[in-house]
Amino acid sequence: MYAIWILILLLIISLLINILMIKEINSICEQVRFLINNNSQMRINTSFSIKTFMEFAEIINNFLDSYHNKEKAYINKEKYLQNTIRGLSHDIRTPLTSLDGYLQLIANNKENINNDKYFSIMRNRISSLNNILDQLFTFVKLQENEYKLEMEKIDFTSLALQTLFNYYEDFKFRNIEPIINFPNKKIFINANTDALERIFQNIYKNILEHGQNPISLSISEDEKKLIFVSKNKTKDGLTINKDDLFKEFYKASNSRNGSSTGLGLAITKALVEKLNGKITADISDNYFAIEISFNKI
Repeated sequence: MYAIWILILLLIISLLINILMIKEINSICEQVRFLINNNSQMRINTSFSIKTFMEFAEIINNFLDSYHNKEKAYINKEKYLQNTIRGLSHDIRTPLTSLDGYLQLIANNKENINNDKYFSIMRNRISSLNNILDQLFTFVKLQENEYKLEMEKIDFTSLALQTLFNYYEDFKFRNIEPIINFPNKKIFINANTDALERIFQNIYKNILEHGQNPISLSISEDEKKLIFVSKNKTKDGLTINKDDLFKEFYKASNSRNGSSTGLGLAITKALVEKLNGKITADISDNYFAIEISFNKI
């Protein structure tokens, strides 16, 4: 008889515990519904000092924290994109407005002696627009996972020097004289010619836009890798945020102009990585340096 009463008591206790557990689960469910419906950042609480319930509540809280963090990141990204589009719209609108103005001048006076000068300015504006659109098109392509580059054996040293020579007049016009330390031999890597040339172009353009003497360009190697380093003093008054150097649409302060999208270094980084290379950048004591390394073949 005594055993029966103990069994009945245990059943009652078990039933009460189950009722309390169901009640606590319902409470947690209600809290979750409230947080979701009200987009609240409150945390789930449990009155049960049982390890399983406490872990369950903590898992839900961690999930909610992750959800809110992603939501904040999305909102910030959306605001950033809106500001970027606004800035790019301004960059594109400026040369377009200029083109329209010069076209009207020419149309209104076809015999104007300044027409040749106007045509020259218009060509520069069109070139500026082409550069902006080309940068945007390249950046969009690089975001596609299926975008692949055809690789081939390339003489890195020769292509770096050849691309640099194409900017000879630009460097001369700005009184920039880079100190070149390239080895007098061929160093081959597995890469894509167009992509590698674009990398050099972006680096040299970055020097022309933001740099001043002294400037050095070097290529070195060890048994497995080659290393390309570009280092220049930054223009006076230019402020560069080291953490943002490779971010898309980033522009150093005081560097906005109609031909820049802020995509140059972001595209450079993406191309280097597509070619299985590594790239780093550093800013120290008003000197800006980029280092790129590739495996040799």
